[in-house]
Amino acid sequence: MNTTSDLAHSAKDTAEKLAHQAQDFARKEPALTTAAAVGVALGWHILPTRLLFRTVAATAGVLIRPALLCLGALKTYEMYCSAQAPGRSGSPKGAE
Repeated sequence: MNTTSDLAHSAKDTAEKLAHQAQDFARKEPALTTAAAVGVALGWHILPTRLLFRTVAATAGVLIRPALLCLGALKTYEMYCSAQAPGRSGSPKGAE
């Protein structure tokens, strides 16, 4: 079982490996790296990121209630079917 220190050590190793790979790529392909950085910067300043995040949040807010209602209905149907199955107890799994 992983402890918190093991997970932190693993995350640190992964970050260091990623940074090393990025530095190697920047040394091998400086023009491509510069073009990618400029492209990301322009996209960040040109695209209306606040509007995009607001739209995603509004859509998620509208869809969360029907999704939870459907999941609740599915769980109720699952419990009903397991209670109606022959040779099975009326309680759902894990309720014993």
